[in-house]
Amino acid sequence: MVPLLGMMTLGAGVFFMVIAAIGVLRLPDFRSRVHAVGVADSVGVALALCGLAIQCGLSVFTIKMLVLIVLLWITSTTACNAIVGSTILQCKSDDEDGG
Repeated sequence: MVPLLGMMTLGAGVFFMVIAAIGVLRLPDFRSRVHAVGVADSVGVALALCGLAIQCGLSVFTIKMLVLIVLLWITSTTACNAIVGSTILQCKSDDEDGG
């Protein structure tokens, strides 16, 4: 039962990452693409790492995976917000310059 749960979680993570990759290719503007990458980072990678942790059972590796998931959630959302915020500021300054 546990290997099946681990494989399903890992498969769900891969599914989210594939959908995000398709979104990066198909979405029209930069902000939409960053949103797709943010979803892949926060949901897809976290699910894949949870699947790996479930597969390995309770060990030091599992604890490392959980710490990595928390760090990814903190850093990926912060990075996406910073990137989009800087593009918004750049677009506003371009509009003020008349360019």
